[in-house]
This record gives sequence, structure tokens and C-alpha cells, in this order.
Amino acid sequence: MSYLKSFQKLEMDSDWLLRFFTLIPAVFILLAGAAAIWMYLFVMSLLPDSKPIVPVAGLIGEVTVCRDINGAPAIYGENSDDVAAVLGYVMAQDRLWQMDYLRRTGHGRLSEIFGYEALNGDHLMRTLRNGRRFEAPADPAERKWLERFVFGVNRYINLHLAKLPVEFSLLEYRPEPFTIADVQAILFALAVESSAAIRIDPVAAQLLTRFGKDKTLAFLAPDFAAPDPIVVPQLTGMELKGALFSQGAAAHPFFPGLRGGYAWSVGRTKTRAGRAMLGCSVYQTFSAPGFWYKAAITAKNFEVSGAFIPGTPYALVGANQHLSWACVLSPVDDADLFVEVLDSDEPTVYWKIDRWKKIAAHSETYQLRGGGSETRSIISTATGPLVTTVTDKAALSLRWAGAEGLGLSGALYKLNRSLNHKELQAGLKDLVNPCMSVVWAGEEGSFGGVNAGKLPVRCAGSDGLIPMPAWTGVHDWQGFLNFADTPVYRNTSSGVALVGGSRPGGSDNPVFMGSFWDDEARRQRLLELLSNTTEHSKESFQAIQNDTYSPSAALLTPVLVTTLGSKVKGKEADVLKMLAAWDYRLNKDSTAAAVFTLWYRALERGLTRRALGAEISVPGLDEAARARFVQTTVESLDDPERTEIFRKALTSGLTEGGSFMGDSIKRWKLGDMRSLRLNHPLASRSRFLESLYNVGPVSLNGGWDAINYADSVGPYRREITEGVTLKEVKEMTDPPQGYGVSSLGSSAHFFSSNYKDQIGLWLGGRLTRDPMFGHEPGRSATNTVLFKPTTAPKFSMGPQ
Repeated sequence: MSYLKSFQKLEMDSDWLLRFFTLIPAVFILLAGAAAIWMYLFVMSLLPDSKPIVPVAGLIGEVTVCRDINGAPAIYGENSDDVAAVLGYVMAQDRLWQMDYLRRTGHGRLSEIFGYEALNGDHLMRTLRNGRRFEAPADPAERKWLERFVFGVNRYINLHLAKLPVEFSLLEYRPEPFTIADVQAILFALAVESSAAIRIDPVAAQLLTRFGKDKTLAFLAPDFAAPDPIVVPQLTGMELKGALFSQGAAAHPFFPGLRGGYAWSVGRTKTRAGRAMLGCSVYQTFSAPGFWYKAAITAKNFEVSGAFIPGTPYALVGANQHLSWACVLSPVDDADLFVEVLDSDEPTVYWKIDRWKKIAAHSETYQLRGGGSETRSIISTATGPLVTTVTDKAALSLRWAGAEGLGLSGALYKLNRSLNHKELQAGLKDLVNPCMSVVWAGEEGSFGGVNAGKLPVRCAGSDGLIPMPAWTGVHDWQGFLNFADTPVYRNTSSGVALVGGSRPGGSDNPVFMGSFWDDEARRQRLLELLSNTTEHSKESFQAIQNDTYSPSAALLTPVLVTTLGSKVKGKEADVLKMLAAWDYRLNKDSTAAAVFTLWYRALERGLTRRALGAEISVPGLDEAARARFVQTTVESLDDPERTEIFRKALTSGLTEGGSFMGDSIKRWKLGDMRSLRLNHPLASRSRFLESLYNVGPVSLNGGWDAINYADSVGPYRREITEGVTLKEVKEMTDPPQGYGVSSLGSSAHFFSSNYKDQIGLWLGGRLTRDPMFGHEPGRSATNTVLFKPTTAPKFSMGPQ
């Protein structure tokens, strides 16, 4: 009997244990769900509110802000001082942490919030600034505009100290007041991260120390016809370590540096509406949150609609009632490395021409997240700061055109207020760096394109790639050439003006401006599409922006098919038939595009190994340089060697494709072999943050030499890192109309409906209407807020 009771008790205990262990997962699920709901409500509580009336001390009159379906604000006020302040307020409302991140990048202060991992990037930024202060502009009107903008940013910060973006809580700090110097710091960082020379010259120097002059030039500049450059013996075997050589392809991988692009305008005779138009595609590194901030401003004495640089009150692409404009980076060579001779490995003097001169040195202290600090020295010669450590009494210094001032803030301020092309050109004359190519379309039907910025004048024999000796003085820069003196295209007989990545004036232009230009074939493709349409419209410009035709594929595919022809069998023969029928478009659903890309990448690796004697990965090298190397080398191959190299590349490419897409080639798609993930600076800190902030992976159309640009990195280049982040069309109708799309959305708050709402439109190549000035407030608005002045300020503004 006792045995039966014991058995029954054990059975009851087992039932309770089963129920208990069944209950544990349910409790964890409930707790996880409650935590998720709490976090969602917490983060949603931090989103900008949309009160119908916002009192703001310091305004002169009332200002109305109407947001469209994309969250982009249209700002209406009586005077420009008020709309500048409200622009700062609403930009901070949408992008405050991003603005703080960008200004910290320019100041070299990211290590304060990210720790030691950001220290090298901070040191590089301060090295390039080399102790210079960010000064307020001398022009009183421009200074007032900036003062009112940062006033609005700080009003938002002070009114929302208890409701800051969640990034500040995650990183456990509060934003400092914004200043005019912060605006200048953002523009400085943009110039640094956009410099092709600062990215590519270190690559050239590293190749040179490893492979020598002949192989390096054969790889980097196979068609460059400058006199034979000098290579100083100190470079041979030099160990390149230091600020510029510890970053890989970029100092700050999440700062979206400009990579070029194209902008064009057409006259009234080439448009359906009988008015001038312009379009552009801006090439840039990808990141999250989205970079471009769309806004429109209307005041009694000023109006503009455009894509603004976050943290600044300037539209790089925009329009007012009289003129529209679009700026794209021109990839000129704006920096050079020089070899310095020093007195020791811990130098106090350096040799210049005929004597020893005293080194200029100062220290920079970096505060690190979590406490502690690190102090590093910045050493400079008359040429520029040293960017490598000293080895055997030698080091490399950098001369950069933007080191002594950019002129970018003043140029953009005047550009945004230009009423005709003469004012536009006059406003751009003080721009130093970065060099820009700019198109315009005017209300009276004028159209054209100009260049702006300063180019270094180099000594004869300098190719801008090989470091020159600094100690002789012979190779010093001889001043600057005004980029605006290069050809201007205005009201051309063809009805088309086009500026962008190709050399201004074409290959016949005798002025040396660098060797980083795009392949001319992309420019010719653009001209063909622009010229072949007689009545352009938003739709025709949109089709041009979405063009995925690959000039490299059109050039090389027939050579591949002809070269191998009957010499291959089986699947190789099948893919050649597929390629022979291909239209050379790099679309994500194309099998032929996938096969060609696999073959082309394998071909490039094989030709690199042939040229350098080693298979290497070259981060930071632009795709145009790679394409020139491949095409020039293919043209030099004789038939037997070409056949063998092509066959090996095809076999290697197909093997690689099969390793991750399966054996059935018919199922391969270009979109399956490369993807884009838009990464946020915080995402690398945890998988959870990655799931919240990062966008993707997504597949997209386009390629490295298509108008719809998309480039990738890594040995097999499966991760897309650069592409078109902004597409814009402006029609100078009455009133002007604007259409565009950017890669993500208007908000930097990841739980906002406008964080990534444009990605579908962007992937589909569709444009949406931009917020425009001059419309009646409230028209088509999804949200309207009235900013009202108050009689007395309630908060301290902090330093301005």
C-alpha cells in the first residue's frame, strides 16, 4: 500500500514538474514580448512630436511647416531669419544624432562616443586639419544665416533634453550645443571623405613599395602618357604606417563620401513643356540613415527647394523661382604624397632645398569612451603633415588642396541664392575644395554646365600618383589653377549640357587634372540618350537615370565570344551562346549579367596577377581605374595568350558562381551574387542593434560602369558599397517642379515610418514629388505645425 502511495506521489510530482518546465518557456515568451512592447513604446515616445502649435522663443514672426507624405518639410515664413531657424529646428527633429555624428567626424571626436576603434580615424581628420580652426564666415549675411540655423538646432535640443533620439541613451551622452564651427566641420569631413586622391594615392604608394614603379604604373595608369616619373630610393621597401595608411578604403566607413556622378541640363527646344530642365545622379558610399535631407523654404526675400547636406543649411541640388542647379563631385587629383628627408627617426628638423628647417609639431589629445585619453603628435613640414611614421630618416607628407580652407560654405550660400547663370558662376569662384561640376537650368530657358574649385599646378613629370621628393623644392606645387577656367557649356547648339566624372574638355585638354576619371564610354552613353530624345520630360530623365547598359560588357563580350568561340564545349559553350544574345544590361534578374560579371571579375584577378606577379586585393581603388587596366591589357594580348587567359577566367568564374548559386546556371541572377546592406554606425555593436538600424540586404540593378552606378568591394565583390544615393529632376515651369528619390528616407529615427520608406521607390527607379516653395501652406500636407514666437526665452542657448 505504501508502495502504491509512493508511486502515486511520484506520478503527481512528475506532473507538476512537467507543468513547471512547460510554464518556463511561456513565461520567457511573455517577458520577451513585454520587453519588446516596452521598448517599442519607449522608442516611439522619443520620436519627434507633431503638436499643432510650437512656441519658440527668438522667432520674429510665425512660421508654418507642412510635411508631405514622405515626411519632408516645406517651411513658410515672412523673413529668411525665421525660416533658417525653423530649418535648423526641424532638421534636428529628424536628424539630430546623425548631425552630431557628422560634426564629430569633422572635429575628430568620434572616439569620445565609440572608444578606441574610432581613434585612428579621428587622428587622420585632425592631421589633415593640422591645427586649423573652423572660422565663421566673413560675409555678414552668410554668418547671420548660419547663426539663425544653429539657433534653431539648439532650440530643438534645449526643448527636448528629456526626449532625445535613442542613440544618445544607448551611447550614454548628451549633445553639446551646435555652433557655426560644427557646420564647417561637417563640410570639412565631406571634403576629406570625398577626395579621390586621399583614397587612391596611399594605394599607389603601397603598390610602389611592394612592386616597383613599372608594375605599379602598368596597373594603375596603363594609358597615362606623362613623362617618366621620378621614384626616389627611399620609397623602396618603406614601411607605410600612420594616419593615412591604417584606415583601409576610408577613414570613417560610415561617413558617406561623395564618389562623383553626372548632371545634365537641356534647353527648351529639347523638352515637351518648352522649358529648360535638369537631371542628376549623385554617386556616394551607402550608409544608414539616409544622407540627403529634402526640404523647401519660402520667405518674402528667399526661397529654395532641394536636397540639403545634413547639419548644414545648404542644398547641393535645388531650385528657386528663377534657377535650378545640381552639383556632382569632380574626381580631380587634389592631393599628393611627398617624400621627406629628416634628421632622425624622432625628427626635430627636415631638409628643404639647401638647409635644415625646424619641424612644426603639436599634440592632440583624444578623450576615449569609458574614460581615459590618448595624446598623439602631429608633425608638419612646409609641404604638409606627415602621414606615415618615420623609417630610416624618411616619411611621407601630404599636400591637400583643402588643407588651408574649402570655400565650400560660402559657395553653397551664394549658389542657393543665384537668380541666373552669371550669379551662379560668380558665387562659385571662391570654391577651393572639393572640386564640383555644376549644371543649371533657368526660367528664361538658359542652360549649361560649369566647373568650380582649385586644382594644384604640378611640375613637369608629376603624374599625381607617384610620391615626389619634397627636399629638392623642384616638385612643389606651383600655385593653383582655377577649375572654372576649364570649358563652360552654355546654351549649346545641341541643346544639351553634361558634366560629371569625365575629364572636362575631353582627352585633348592639355591641362593635367588627374588620372581618376571615369571611362569616357559612360559619358558617351549619356550623350547618346540625351541627344536621341527630342522632347524630354520627367519620364525620359528617369529612364536615363535608371539605365543599366554596361559599355565594358558591350566592348568585351563580343571579344570573349569571338576569342573562345568553338574552342570550348559543354556549359562554357552554352554560356557563350547566352552572352552572344545578351543586351549588355546589368539588371538584377539577368542570368547573362551574372555570368559576365563572374567572368570579368575573374579576368581582372588573372590580369592583376599577370601584371604584378601576385593576386592581391586593392581596397580603395576606384572601378574606373580597374576598367582602364582590364581594357588596356586585353588590347595588348596576342591571340594565344588572350585565349588562355579568357578560358581560365571563364572556368574560374563559373566555378565560383556554382559554389554559392548552385549548378543550374539558368537559375543564376546578378542580384543573387551581390547585395547591398545599408549599415548604421551603431549596428556593429550588437546583432540586436543591427536588426533595428541596418537596412537590407537588397538586390539592385546597375553596375560599375552603368549610368545607374553600383560598385562592390572585396576579392569577389559581393557586397555593394557605392552607388546612386540621389536622383533629381527639375523642370523650370511656372512654378518650377521638382522630383527625386534618395536611398532611404527623411528621418533618422529607426522606428519612424519615414526611416526607410523611399527604398522601394529607389530600388524601382521611381521618382516622387519634392517639397516645393511658393505653394499655399497646407496643400497636400499630411501634417502642419505652426511655430509661434514667445515673448521671453525659457532656455539657455549655450555658445553660438
